[in-house]
Amino acid sequence: MIASLLLALPLAVVEPDGYRLTETTQCFTMYRTTAEGEVKFGNTLQTVEFVDHEGVPALRIVIHQYGGDGAFDMRDTFLLARKDLKPIEFQSRFRSTRGRSHDVDLRYTDDRVAGSRTKNGETAAIDLPLSNPVWEGNLWGLTFAALPLEADAHFELPFYQYDKGIGAFEADVTGSETVATDGGPVEAWVVDAGLVDGAHSRYLIGKSPAIELGYGSAGFRQSPGGDCSHLSAGKRAADGAPESPQG
Repeated sequence: MIASLLLALPLAVVEPDGYRLTETTQCFTMYRTTAEGEVKFGNTLQTVEFVDHEGVPALRIVIHQYGGDGAFDMRDTFLLARKDLKPIEFQSRFRSTRGRSHDVDLRYTDDRVAGSRTKNGETAAIDLPLSNPVWEGNLWGLTFAALPLEADAHFELPFYQYDKGIGAFEADVTGSETVATDGGPVEAWVVDAGLVDGAHSRYLIGKSPAIELGYGSAGFRQSPGGDCSHLSAGKRAADGAPESPQG
């Protein structure tokens, strides 16, 4: 009887800690594998800023991806509680020279996520009750960076994502690696992460400071460095993009 009750209880979730993160502005280069080999696809500008939200410490994270000469132009903005990375607000702006677009606006409370998504000119309301805490399903690398990474560690974390709904991340620390950056070599954890029972990617997360240092998945990778002068954390996505290669 006791064993049955224990099996019915949810596993304890190790929460991210936003105080592990630092204020940063990073440029990344995106690459795709084609029949001719690996080619540069575009760039990502990632900024992490410490802010206050209604008197409480928070993080504003902006990720602006631009590639394919405007075939991909997406800017995601996250407002998160600094103590545990719980989402407060999320906005996504996507434009493509191929004629596609979307606008997503979400606001989170303890028991609900609500807002709207406009896709190619058609708007749908989002209003979902939450029985348990969730994290923002569009923020991958920095969410993993905020976890207490160590050798052989395993984590699972529930999320909400506007396309996928409720799901869960799983992340395993599989080793260490030295990553070349413009500022010199940085020691990083290698994290195998993705959706529970879904596709995984290989993330590189700095040990000190805890920063994202790139990731790779089937046919795609992102590495530190590049020219992000055409991108800005203070601008909406312009005319440009497909669905995010990261998800």
